[in-house]
Amino acid sequence: SAQSNFKDAKSQLQEYMQKNGLELPEYEIVETQGEQHKRQFIVSCRLPELKLAATGTARSRRGAEQQAAATILEKLDDEQLETGS
Repeated sequence: SAQSNFKDAKSQLQEYMQKNGLELPEYEIVETQGEQHKRQFIVSCRLPELKLAATGTARSRRGAEQQAAATILEKLDDEQLETGS
């Protein structure tokens, strides 16, 4: 299911970077919003070498990191299609 692919975007992204000899992604909490019991985390994922970045928003830090990683993976797929590799 899409949900399970999404679930481990961080691992997929890390494997992709290692396979291509690139630096690992950098994750950073940009901000947290809301009250303690319904907090939202906004996390950025950056790939400095590829000049790519994305943010994710979720109820947990890990969820937000996964979302950011998933967005980056989509961008990587798009770029590979464009370059025809």
